[in-house]
Amino acid sequence: MNENLIQKFKTEGVTVKYFDDTNIPKIKIIDGKWYKAIEQDKSSVSKSGLIFLEPLLMIYAAKKGLSSPKVLAIAMDNEIALFITEEINGINGKALLTSNPNYQIELETEAENLRKQYENIGIVRQMKLKDLVFQVENGQIIGAVPTDFERVKYNNKMDWNEIKEIISDWHMLYSSENVPNWVQAKLK
Repeated sequence: MNENLIQKFKTEGVTVKYFDDTNIPKIKIIDGKWYKAIEQDKSSVSKSGLIFLEPLLMIYAAKKGLSSPKVLAIAMDNEIALFITEEINGINGKALLTSNPNYQIELETEAENLRKQYENIGIVRQMKLKDLVFQVENGQIIGAVPTDFERVKYNNKMDWNEIKEIISDWHMLYSSENVPNWVQAKLK
């Protein structure tokens, strides 16, 4: 995987978010793209054994026609795993609600619609306003993109053949010894 992307993350860009209680960058903006270091101890990543679970699910959702960040690249070395997405144009849901409480019903309705759409493709996750970027045009909510895929669960609607294809296409390496048996069975 591309060492240049790792080096760029370590030395360039504007830090947007740090790992909890540290000075270690988690998210940076570099050249208009979002670089995100993967928290490997988050429940979904550690339970699945798939380091690139978050970008994997973003790609999967996009292939299923849902709004999702566009993943541009993944990279990993001995110290860090990260992925890069295009910048999402819009306004964070929590910030939008704070600036205009009149949007509350629309924001919550859009979040609930997204939650249902994602469940229909096998991804069960909360759609918290803080984890959604809303597009607003002429004072109207016209869409939203979820941004945080670290804590998810699955239901029986997950298309595991599509997941296997994405893992293969993106060369998402994983060690089967770290992947739980239930995930290995789905990936066979």
